[in-house]
Amino acid sequence: MSVISDFLSAITQSVGDFVWGPFMLCAFLVVGGLYSIGTNFYQIRGFREWIGSTLFSPRVKKNMRITDKTMSPFQTFATAMASSVGTGNIAGVATALVLGGPGAVFWMWISALLGMMTIFAENALGIKYRYKTTTGEWLGGAFIYIKQGLGMKLPATIYLIFCILASFGIGNAVQSNSVADALQYSFDVPPLFTGIVLTSISAIVIFGGMKSVARTNEKIVPFMIIGYILGGVYCIISNFSLLPEAIALIFKEALYPKSALGGTIGYGISRSMRYGIARGVFSNEAGIGTSALANSFTCDNDPIKQGMWGIFQVFTDTIVVCSITALAILTSGVFELGSTSITGTALASKSFTATLGSFGGIFVSISTIFFAFATIIAWSLFGSKCVDYLLGEKMASLYKKVYTLFIFWGAVSSLELVWQVTEALNGLMAIPNLIALILLSPQVFRMFKDYPRL
Repeated sequence: MSVISDFLSAITQSVGDFVWGPFMLCAFLVVGGLYSIGTNFYQIRGFREWIGSTLFSPRVKKNMRITDKTMSPFQTFATAMASSVGTGNIAGVATALVLGGPGAVFWMWISALLGMMTIFAENALGIKYRYKTTTGEWLGGAFIYIKQGLGMKLPATIYLIFCILASFGIGNAVQSNSVADALQYSFDVPPLFTGIVLTSISAIVIFGGMKSVARTNEKIVPFMIIGYILGGVYCIISNFSLLPEAIALIFKEALYPKSALGGTIGYGISRSMRYGIARGVFSNEAGIGTSALANSFTCDNDPIKQGMWGIFQVFTDTIVVCSITALAILTSGVFELGSTSITGTALASKSFTATLGSFGGIFVSISTIFFAFATIIAWSLFGSKCVDYLLGEKMASLYKKVYTLFIFWGAVSSLELVWQVTEALNGLMAIPNLIALILLSPQVFRMFKDYPRL
């Protein structure tokens, strides 16, 4: 069994090294740069408009014909946020700091800044090419605009397969494993008990269908994000005297990293870029295409407006939440440059505990639980829609049953290999999606140009 595990680990490591190597990292930046330049950096110059059309829009819940087959724009945003705001915002950021150094945060910001327009394009194309199924539900997403927009069935099918497989890892087992670790670390709760309870609660929401997922995320996502922001900001303010030093360290290590991170300056920079961009994409999913699937359920037919929700999603996920995690860690006095003795959720818990006392670990654990739960139920919807499209409704029902079993398995298992596979699948999903975004860019630019308020 050990030989098989080692073999699979070697394969996934090789795949991961390719999809998160220099070529793919550049691909994410190039696509984001393409849309940023093509829209004259709308994510920056249009801040007032897209923030006003999303967070402060009176149309978020009003004047919308919401039915059992659709979601409100805010519900689609909450579902998209639920899929992205997961353990990557806490454990992922902490791991990036350890493996890539503080400079990884800088590259996280760069990938997010450009990724705002990548996800803008995904959402716009998702609305443009979506259609109603025989059940009356809207269906869109990367696999739809790959097939409908480009007429490429095989790449669309490949994307679907990768998405289904990834749902069991990034959206499921990895999340439940983090919940089990958090509860065991802070409250000494046995993973078996966590697995049973988490599986049961998740199953109730998952088998309730799309509206059940939407209503649940609509309620818990704002609460969990605002709560985490307030706790993180409090930690940063409490150590405010160390904030300038932390910010300076981020820029210094991004452009001139110490040898402890790689022996040479070039290698150190590549590590910062690798972990910064990879963890940023892992967190906000810009370039992966899942946001387009979530936003295709909306009752709003405006592609550009849904694109704005995508910008707001990446802004909230990475520029706000991930930055708060990073700065809370760097200002806590716990982080040691070059040390790998503590990482992931444990590092975040130790950092928050240094400021909040014993409540710090509890706060991180509770945040992890909510983030992970929201991700689990959101990805169940993504996976089931992909299976339904590829194999039919009966197989989608079977998928949900298998998916819930993976929640329990993730809680009680060691998932080092699953983390590797998940990261590789994330990158593999991006390949057909990024190609489609490049080829379909003229259509996005045309929609953007024709939009009356831009």
